Amino acid sequence: MIAQDDDGAGVGTNSRLTATLDTAGDYVVEARAFSGDGEGRFTLTVSEVAPPPPPTPIQFGDTVEGEIKTEDPQSDDGKHYHAYAFSGAEGQRIQAILRSGDFDAYLEVGAAEGDFTALASDDDGLAQGTDSRLNFTLPKTGDYVIRVMPLSAEEDGLYALELTERGPEPEPGSILVGATARGTLSSTDAMTEEGAYYDAYRFQAKKDEKLRITLVSNAFDAFLDLGEGGEAFTSLATDDDGLSDTHAKLEWTAPEDGWYVVRARALAPNETGAYALAVERQP
Repeated sequence: MIAQDDDGAGVGTNSRLTATLDTAGDYVVEARAFSGDGEGRFTLTVSEVAPPPPPTPIQFGDTVEGEIKTEDPQSDDGKHYHAYAFSGAEGQRIQAILRSGDFDAYLEVGAAEGDFTALASDDDGLAQGTDSRLNFTLPKTGDYVIRVMPLSAEEDGLYALELTERGPEPEPGSILVGATARGTLSSTDAMTEEGAYYDAYRFQAKKDEKLRITLVSNAFDAFLDLGEGGEAFTSLATDDDGLSDTHAKLEWTAPEDGWYVVRARALAPNETGAYALAVERQP
């Protein structure tokens, strides 16, 4: 089997299959009901479509405008799209923002080599209605493609795409037990998978040491995430409003001697501003 489809046409119970034939020869299309007991009349059409145009080059810092139309190339699930190509280095953090007043925006990014396969996607990461924001760390140096499309196969219209480089991942700072750190969340900070900005701080604690950690901000709804640093952050405890409606407080006992990481972050995506983080021993 080369490919199959259930509802790629995006309309009711109809299906649409797009496939690229690797070699010349005879092929078979099997048309059947989705369920084993389905029956009834159908219409099957097989047609040749032109290959999609090459992706349009885009550079970091560019904002491009375009219009999705019904004659544009279609993805495997029937969505019309425009493709943009860029080059990047391993570990580089990129951000693509897609805005449209005509359709629910959707973004995909994938490697440029071979058939397109999405490595990451986003529907409404901008958290401002139907616009999308895709943050992605490039897994290796090379060429990549961003696909701009509506969320639904029936949608089309005008859009604006912005591509930026977010710089290297910030290294965690450090804080001593008994100290207070003052900082500011900004759009260049690290970001959670949900799109919330955060600053990370390392501190050392002894086994069974009882600590109180507070995060106060008048600019955003504060959220604390405490965990083990290592190569990958592992959360051990969190708090949203333990101090008040918008301020966070964690009372925590260290399970072992060692280094830990606390993330001072906003509860919701896109929130920025000044804060004060305190790590102290419980009285």
